[in-house]
Amino acid sequence: FSLDEYDMAYDFVEKALLYKKNDINIEALKGFILIGLNNVEDAKNTFNNILKDNPNDINAKFGLAEIEIVQGRLSVASNIYKEILSIRPENKKALLAMALLEYQGRNPKNASNYLKTALKFHGNDEVTSYFAAYINVLAEKYDVAEAYLDTALKIKNDYSDALSLLSYVLYEGERYFEVIKTADRQIAKNKKDGTSWYIKALALLKLG
Repeated sequence: FSLDEYDMAYDFVEKALLYKKNDINIEALKGFILIGLNNVEDAKNTFNNILKDNPNDINAKFGLAEIEIVQGRLSVASNIYKEILSIRPENKKALLAMALLEYQGRNPKNASNYLKTALKFHGNDEVTSYFAAYINVLAEKYDVAEAYLDTALKIKNDYSDALSLLSYVLYEGERYFEVIKTADRQIAKNKKDGTSWYIKALALLKLG
């Protein structure tokens, strides 16, 4: 599943359910695999079946929210994330999802509140710091974004998403030598990283 090999993942999850029927964690994984296979209706049925007997199951609710996002119903997804937060107010994934949805819905104050709550509970988590940076990039607050990215990279110095976003932030700040240095860190790990080659090329063009 993590390798996006959904056909193979589906075969294995079906075999797993033969040995461990009605295991809601395996059922939820099956639902996410079905989303990967673009079989949205069966995925929705899978998650709803879990919720019939386990109305507060977080994984199933996340699955339904993901389906709503895929289908463009962001307000419905938002309501599901709020349900999750009513069960687990500190849930990182739901808090970050709500921050992003509120920002995209042009409610920056609400977005900021969700982000502050996420940082309160998960300030030492690289993903939370990355999302804080990402939302500040959307708001064109590049200095604030860079500070959050520095935090993320102190926690996990090879965090690819953070390095990529940092390259963009540095480029916007016209710090082209630093862009190249950051891009080279990515390329050293993965020579097929097209995004890093691209922004490095742009920085070289700017430098003549």
